[in-house]
Amino acid sequence: MVVGDVLEPVLVGCSFLAYVLYHLYFWQRYKRRPMYTTVGHNHEARLLWCQAVMQEGKELLAIQTIRNTLMSSSLLASTSLTLSAVTAAYLINTIHIHGPLGLDLLASSYLRPIHKFFGVIVCFTVAFYCYMQSVRASNHVGYLLGVPLTRSHHFTPQYVAKILRRGADFHTAGTRIFYLAFLFVLWIFGPLPPTILTLLLIPHLWYLDRADPYIIDSHPSPIFEEVAMSERETDTLKREADLAKSRKAAMIERETDPIKSEKAAMVERELDCVKLEKAAMVKELEKNTIPTMSEQEATPSTSKPTSPV
Repeated sequence: MVVGDVLEPVLVGCSFLAYVLYHLYFWQRYKRRPMYTTVGHNHEARLLWCQAVMQEGKELLAIQTIRNTLMSSSLLASTSLTLSAVTAAYLINTIHIHGPLGLDLLASSYLRPIHKFFGVIVCFTVAFYCYMQSVRASNHVGYLLGVPLTRSHHFTPQYVAKILRRGADFHTAGTRIFYLAFLFVLWIFGPLPPTILTLLLIPHLWYLDRADPYIIDSHPSPIFEEVAMSERETDTLKREADLAKSRKAAMIERETDPIKSEKAAMVERELDCVKLEKAAMVKELEKNTIPTMSEQEATPSTSKPTSPV
């Protein structure tokens, strides 16, 4: 029908475009102000959790949490693969059907059912890939949490939290693509059902993605500042170690060849500069550290009481 030829591309196109634009807006909001989103708060909680597990030795809590994450991702990955295979089998058996189930409301004459079923298969396949990457990251975290902090300076709680956040992001992406597959499934029955679902789904996702008003702070989170400071400290320690090796090699060369004493002096001066930079960074970290409530209560007030009028 002519009306269907016009309405279906417009309604379905607007539905998918609105879904994609919402997630682009959410991604930009997370990159600019992470603490205004639930994803940012969850990432902060994962960093604190990794620090508690690796520093306080909560192995049982780590095992139970990683096991639950693996079971959830594995179940959703199996479900995605099964639905993709079932949809492909149904599409092969009904390849010659002109209208899906006879319920094509306001459908276009040139958008065939094969396009809709193919979109469902692609969504479930991509969701399966995302869930498998989440399982992969969870497996790595299970091993990294057991590394003692005294044995290695590379596998810090910040690094483990980064891998854990990556797995959580893949899990979230797989779930959102799962929602997108629902739009393709409803598209089989015409352009109106996916449009109605989009109008209901986007407000619901916004309600889930935005942070609660009472925990939103206009200042950046100290946890994200700590991660950035930790990365700078790691780079400084690496430079200091390399310069120490160079100084030791230069001292050996100076003992054998007095002409190379100038090179050793240059390396020592550069090492002194790195130590000064490290000291300045430590002072900056102490300056930016926010005192806890117990410290604020323990600090006596220096303000003088006002005399009564």
